[in-house]
This record gives sequence, C-alpha cells and structure tokens, in this order.
Amino acid sequence: MDINMNIAYSINDKYVGYCLVSICSLLANNNGRDVTIHILYDELQEGSIKRISEFVNNKGGKIAFHRIKESSVEGLILANWPKSAWYRVFLPIILGQEIDRVLYLDSDTVISGPISELFDMDLNGHSLAGCLDIMTLEDEIFHRLEYPKESGYICSGVLMMNLDYFRKNDLTFKIMSYARENATKLKYPDQDAINYVCHDSKSLLPLKFETMNSYFRNDAFIAAHRNEFAGMIEDPRIIHYAGCPPWFIETNTHIYSNLFWKYARDVGGVKLLHFSKGITIPKNIVKFLLGKIGVARYSSHCKINLKKFIIENNISIQKRQT
Repeated sequence: MDINMNIAYSINDKYVGYCLVSICSLLANNNGRDVTIHILYDELQEGSIKRISEFVNNKGGKIAFHRIKESSVEGLILANWPKSAWYRVFLPIILGQEIDRVLYLDSDTVISGPISELFDMDLNGHSLAGCLDIMTLEDEIFHRLEYPKESGYICSGVLMMNLDYFRKNDLTFKIMSYARENATKLKYPDQDAINYVCHDSKSLLPLKFETMNSYFRNDAFIAAHRNEFAGMIEDPRIIHYAGCPPWFIETNTHIYSNLFWKYARDVGGVKLLHFSKGITIPKNIVKFLLGKIGVARYSSHCKINLKKFIIENNISIQKRQT
C-alpha cells in the first residue's frame, strides 16, 4: 500500500531557501510517493509562501501551511533558540486526526535516499523515534533531567512522531507543562523537554537517519556504535548539518556538505556566505589553518577525510556513497 508521507518543517523567512534544499532532496529521492509538506510558521512573507508553494507543486508534492500563534509558546524557555523550535510539539494538535504519524525535519537537513521505511515502521507503544544525540554520552544530561541514562538522549532535529500516541497520552500538554515548570533545568529547551517526557516511550532510529558530523569526531561514540557506522557511511538516508551549516564558509565542514550544494543548485538563490563579519573572519581563518595542521583543539573547523576515517577506525564497508 502506498502510504502518504507527511513531512513537517518549522521555519521563518530567513530559512526558506535552506528548507527548500531539504524539500528538493526529499522529493527527488522519494519520487512516486504521495508526499505532503507541512510548513509551521508564525510569520512568513507572501513571497516566501508563494515561492515554497510553487516549488513543491512543480516537484510533484503537496503543500500545507499552518500558522502558529505566538501566544502558544508564551512561558516556554527559548534560551538561544527561536520560538519556532517549539512548534514541532504542536503537530499532534495541528494535523488532522486522519494523520497518524508525521516526520518532523529541521530545515538544515538533506534526504539522500528513500525514507518510506520510516512510515512503514511499527510505532505501536512508542511516542516517537529519533537518533541518538552525541550528548547521550554526557552524564550531566541525565543528572539534570533526572531520568535513566539507559533511556538515551535523542536529537529533536529528525523525529518520526506517532501522533495517535501523542493524542491519547496528551504528550503535547505534558511537554509544555514540563518545560514551564522546569525552566531552570533546560539547556536545549524543546529537545530536553521532549527527551524527558518521552524517555520511556521513544524508539531509537539507526544513525543513518540523522547523520551528523559530531558522530565522526567522538572516539567514545564511534566505539559504542561501530557496527552502525558502516551502514551510515554507505547509505546516509538523512543528513543533518547541525552545528556546521554548509551555507557559511566558516562552518562548511560537514562530511556530506557536497550533497547540500547538489540540491541547492536546483533550488537556486542559495549562496555561500560568511558566518561573521569584520575581525572575526581572519580569526576563523586562523582556526581553520590550525585545524589543518593538526592542532586538535581546532579540528572541528576542518572537514573530515572520510577515506582516512574508515581506515583509522577499521570500518569495513562494501561500497561508499559520496
């Protein structure tokens, strides 16, 4: 049976172009599937709405816009994140009862293969499914949020959400209530609250569904998940550019940044920019050069050599997607 794939993004005008890159990659690699894109926003210019609508329709997808009232996030901690970071938790309320699951994606993602298996997976008894965040290694997270480390800590940038489970268990209300009542505990607002409330009902996705650079830079994480790395390198279905957006010169270091630009060319109007201005530009150049000559402290400023990584970590693969 051809299941309708519902995909949601939360954006503002600043991220329209980057979101379109993600949508472009999604539709290109899931051709023939019935795909509906849901855009969550509080303010979008008419030009942005028209641009997104025309692009999705021309690529064979369907589009729906859902405006969120700013009052909905009143009292929720933001820290350094935009208020739109909270909008994903409203999806069980926003989307109709006929939609029982949705894939939420941050706009800094690229889909590099079919993802229909996410919509076919068994989510009975689970609120959502997501990939482990590198911070799952940190004891501080679990001491602060007060739940068992064995439950793990997932990244909220890619979430396969079981909307029926959310509705039956009133999880949107519980997540928001927890966030308001425990504001001093939250460092990564929506992500912390989602992990706490769903810690005993979530399911883990294979790492290939949210390939992040941080995975490749942490020896302890590599050792703990070595068996998954081969599959992730061979077939990274969803790539998340968390912490290193490829549209900035200074952070264009993701191991799969080339795939972003592959789809950006089809979208058009996406440019490589400087992350910062003035004196910080030469400072970042110096950090990059220090990383290139092997100063470990600045290694995050350099792109990972995938071939070297495979050899050094004794990872056996049959093929490699670049």
